[in-house]
Amino acid sequence: MDCKNKEIINYNYNFLCSYKNEKDYEKSETIYRKEFLKAFNLDEFSEKIISTTTDLLYKKLIEDSYIQNIIIEVLKINPQLKLFEKDNYKPKELAFTILFSYDYFYIFHKLLCYYLDITKVNSVDVVIISKKKNIKKELNSLISQKKV
Repeated sequence: MDCKNKEIINYNYNFLCSYKNEKDYEKSETIYRKEFLKAFNLDEFSEKIISTTTDLLYKKLIEDSYIQNIIIEVLKINPQLKLFEKDNYKPKELAFTILFSYDYFYIFHKLLCYYLDITKVNSVDVVIISKKKNIKKELNSLISQKKV
C-alpha cells in the first residue's frame, strides 16, 4: 500500500464518525451528512470536490487486495452496477463510492483513516495493523448482512 503524499488528497481522517450512535434515524441522517461533508473538508455539498477526492482515494487504494475484495463484495450485493458499463461508468469505481453511503461510511471512514494515517510511520505499526484487522472484520460483517 503506497499512500504517500496524503496531503494531496483533501480528505479529513482526523475524526471518528458518530452518526450510527444516534438512535433517532432522522437525526442520524443529519449527523451523517455533516460528517460526510467534514470528511471532504466541506461546509456545503460540492459534487466536484467530492468526486475529485473520491477518485484520488480510489486510485491510491485500488491496488490494495483488501480494498479490491471489498469492492468485489459490494458488486456482488449490487449486481446492477455492472449495467452502467455500457454508459462508460466503471462498476468498481461505483462500488467504491457506495462505501461512502450511510450504511457503510462509519466503518469505511475508519478504514480510510488507518490507510491514510499509516504513512505517518515508516515502519509497520502493529497497533494500526491490528486495528485495521478489526475494522475489516466489522466491514465484512456489514457486507455479509447486506447479502441476506
